[in-house]
Amino acid sequence: MKKNLFIAILLAFIPTAFGQSFFNPICSSTGSTDCEIFPDCQIENEPYLACWSFLHGRHVCCYSPPFPGDLTTPPEPDMDDECAYLACIEVGDPAPCTWLTHQDGTPCDDGNFCTGVSDDDICMAGKCVGTPAQFDPETHCCHPDFGVFPLGDCVDEDCIPKPDGLACGDQTSTYCDNSDTCLNGVCRKNFIERMCDDNDFCSYGDKCIDGLCIGAYPTATLNRNGARRFRVDVRETASQPSDFPPVSIQIVSPEFPCFIKYINLDGALQDEPLFATIPQWNTSDFITAYGVGIIPDTLYQLYVNCQGSEVFTPSNCKISYSWGDVVGTFYNGAWTPPQGIVDFNDVAAAVEVFRSEPTAPPLEWVDCSPELVDWDVNFIDISCIVDAFNGVPCPYSIPCE
Repeated sequence: MKKNLFIAILLAFIPTAFGQSFFNPICSSTGSTDCEIFPDCQIENEPYLACWSFLHGRHVCCYSPPFPGDLTTPPEPDMDDECAYLACIEVGDPAPCTWLTHQDGTPCDDGNFCTGVSDDDICMAGKCVGTPAQFDPETHCCHPDFGVFPLGDCVDEDCIPKPDGLACGDQTSTYCDNSDTCLNGVCRKNFIERMCDDNDFCSYGDKCIDGLCIGAYPTATLNRNGARRFRVDVRETASQPSDFPPVSIQIVSPEFPCFIKYINLDGALQDEPLFATIPQWNTSDFITAYGVGIIPDTLYQLYVNCQGSEVFTPSNCKISYSWGDVVGTFYNGAWTPPQGIVDFNDVAAAVEVFRSEPTAPPLEWVDCSPELVDWDVNFIDISCIVDAFNGVPCPYSIPCE
């Protein structure tokens, strides 16, 4: 060691071919405070560490005992590579490399999967500290080099993942699901995405979803159309074909479980289901559902049922408009739908319907009497609106009371 150190000191005073002392080189750098390997800083053809010295105001070659050419000097025992760095801070040229620590909170990666994701690791007093991974040791294990895995067929007793493609779990194969195999230490399903047949003549567009053959059923849309009526749409689409078996449309109220009615092709409510094809339900733009049991401020929902099936497909839910509230405001030459307030606008709109004015709102919004709507707007309907404005309760019977 003394011989090598003597040679290093001697070389400091022997000019190089470029007219520079070895220990006073001009080392190019970007100004990093970390020690770096610089080819210009070498002894006996071994690369030397160099870093910026604030004391010297330039880059200097520095070394770490016991041998100047040793570039593998580890950090102090209480430091980690990612949280410490070498710097020349002592006087001398060459000067010894000194280990300094990064500021607490500096992001780092301790390389250990069992301490959580690397984004959680930070430097604390020169050590890279991570948050322990959260897992249940009864069902999972952790390997510091690979991560957390569920216990089972795809990891060995040391929590090392077994090869991908290894058979595991359920080895039953179906039309929509191949047998399970290992992938990255986890036993995974091998679902197949393709068209299938669920053997239900009331479904359509059957396809494999999460290993099961699932078909769609016909649906209808419920929209408000006054306080006593609803608009019902049963649309024919590419996914809901016209050759679909006949369906019935049931209307219920979640607020009154005893209220269960069916809609006929005219929209009137009846006790027994009426089955019709989708084109038959679409003879007009939409169906207006009405009848005793549809009252203001009440929640309703549709169910569509295919003839011969026990599946009832629910629609959206809607609340009927408020008692006496027939319009909102007159805007851009037309009345807007009801907005929850009974005022003079509602009376004015009813008068327009009575007079058949071109700007009148739909009759369905205004016709609110008697118990069974009569598709006519007269003085009784206007009187109902005035009563609602004055706080008179809704006179209609509660469904199935």
